[in-house]
Amino acid sequence: MTKTSRRTMIHRWGAAADRRWSAQPFRRGVPIPPEVFLAHGRTATLRYLDTAPDDATRPLVVLLADPPVTIESYSDLIGRLRDSHRVVVTELPGFGFSTPLPGYDFTLTALGDALTEFIATLSDTHTTLVAPCATAYCALDIATRQPALLHRLVLTQAPDWPTALFWRDRLDRASKGILRTPLLGQLLLRAVRTNLGGQWLRRACATPDTRARLLADFAAADRTGAAFSLATAFQHYLAGPAPRIDTATDILALWGDADPSHRHSDPETITRIAPAARLVRLPDTGHFPELERPDILAALLR
Repeated sequence: MTKTSRRTMIHRWGAAADRRWSAQPFRRGVPIPPEVFLAHGRTATLRYLDTAPDDATRPLVVLLADPPVTIESYSDLIGRLRDSHRVVVTELPGFGFSTPLPGYDFTLTALGDALTEFIATLSDTHTTLVAPCATAYCALDIATRQPALLHRLVLTQAPDWPTALFWRDRLDRASKGILRTPLLGQLLLRAVRTNLGGQWLRRACATPDTRARLLADFAAADRTGAAFSLATAFQHYLAGPAPRIDTATDILALWGDADPSHRHSDPETITRIAPAARLVRLPDTGHFPELERPDILAALLR
C-alpha cells in the first residue's frame, strides 16, 4: 500500500467516526420542537426549521446555522423576518442534529450537493441563502453550478479562500495541528468538544446578550448529544485548492469588525473571489453578524 492510499484510508476512518457519532442522537430521538422537521436526502438527514412550509407566496430565506450554533439560536432573527418572509434555518451534516449518511465525505462538493437537493425541495424562485463563515464558499459554489437556484447570497464573516485557510491554521494552533490530523483530530475533538465549543462562542461573539444566549443554547444541545464535526471539516472541507467560483448572483457580504478570531483577516478580500459582492462592515459586532445584529440583516433583506 502506498503512502497516498494509507493517508486516504485514515482520512476516511476519521470521517466515518464522525458519521457514526453524528447518528447517535437519531437513535434516541433528536429534538423536534414546533416548526422543526427532518429532511431525508440522498447523503444527509437535515434538521431544519421552517416558518411557513405551505406558503409559496413569500420570498424564501434559507439560513445555514454556524456551528456549534443550532437552529434554536435563530429565534430573534426569525421573529424579525417571519411576517415578510418564509424563513428556513438548517443545521449542516455532522453538526447539531443533522446527520451525514454513508457516502457523504464532508467535502465542499458533498455539502453543496446536499444543500442543493434540500433547497430545491423548498422553492425554485426568489431564494436568498445566508451562508456564514466557511459555508460561504459552498454557497458560491452552488451559485456557480446551479445559477437558477439562488436569487441572492448573503455571506457573513467570509474572506477569500487563502485567508480562510490561514484562519483555520490559526484556530488549530492550540492543538498543535492535531485537529487537522486524520482520526487523531476526531478523537481529540470528541473528548474536548464541550469545552472547545463554549470557548469558541465566548471568544468569537462580541455582543454580551447574544453570547449568553448562544452559550445557553449550545449547552442544551450538547447535553442532548449535538454533533460538532470540526476536525473533519478542517480535514475535508477547508482543504485543497480554492473552489471554482463564477457567478452573477447578487451577493451581499456582512463583516463584524470586532471578531477577534479574524483580527488578521482582511474582509475586502472577498471581492477577489466574488468581485460583485457589496461589503457592509459592522462595528462592535463579532463572528455572528446575522445573530448579533439581526436588525441589520432583516432591514437589508427587506
